[in-house]
Amino acid sequence: MTTFVRILSTYPALLTAVVLAGNAEAHDGRRFQVELAVGQLVAQGVNTGNFDGAPDRRPYRNVIHDHWQNSPLIGSNAATASFPEFDILSPAAELQFRPLELRLLGVTKWVDPPPIPPPGTVPSFESLPSDEILSLTLNGETIDSQSLGSLFLATSVPPNGLSDIPATYAVNRRPANEIYVIETQLASSNPAVLPSDSVYILLSPDGASPMERLHHAALYLEEYIVTHPIPEPTAIAVALLGVLVVGVNYRR
Repeated sequence: MTTFVRILSTYPALLTAVVLAGNAEAHDGRRFQVELAVGQLVAQGVNTGNFDGAPDRRPYRNVIHDHWQNSPLIGSNAATASFPEFDILSPAAELQFRPLELRLLGVTKWVDPPPIPPPGTVPSFESLPSDEILSLTLNGETIDSQSLGSLFLATSVPPNGLSDIPATYAVNRRPANEIYVIETQLASSNPAVLPSDSVYILLSPDGASPMERLHHAALYLEEYIVTHPIPEPTAIAVALLGVLVVGVNYRR
């Protein structure tokens, strides 16, 4: 049984809500439009819903945020999100009739960010604890933050493209005062097409106000990530180990 199914089977009402959402007609919201730019895949963030304080078509690529929705069940400890979705509009010839994958590279989070970060704020990122599992579902297949892996956005991209490719994100807790950073990558089976740089999906908490939902902090993080790619936790550990080794050798 997949992690996602384990989470939802614990909360039947949540499972019903997700199934109904999957069967509903497409609606506006934040999304990624998958494009090809100079031979490399990119994910252009676009908001087709209500104005959210940033340009509807983001002036940067490969990052956009949305918000969790807490389970409606009293006493439950889970949340889901159905945005951002994905579009493959007017696909380039190099993408047509080929599979297109979304790879899950890792998940971190920014804990206790300022509700409105002042200029120059440097986010700090933490790995998920071992008992916290985030899952991503596309086209009925699921991967999670523990096993990672890849999913098909399309098994074969049609010449007329695809719109409103639904995604379901789930986590086995109710996020609060934290923004999840899901690092992914787009890849085509065509060797002439370069995989994308890291594509970041940001998910901030549910809440009754923009402050509770960390909306301003999520917009700040969108722009921050463009010029400050998030380092891998392993890279941080190696860097710290290097500092320790240098310090030991110096003391010798």
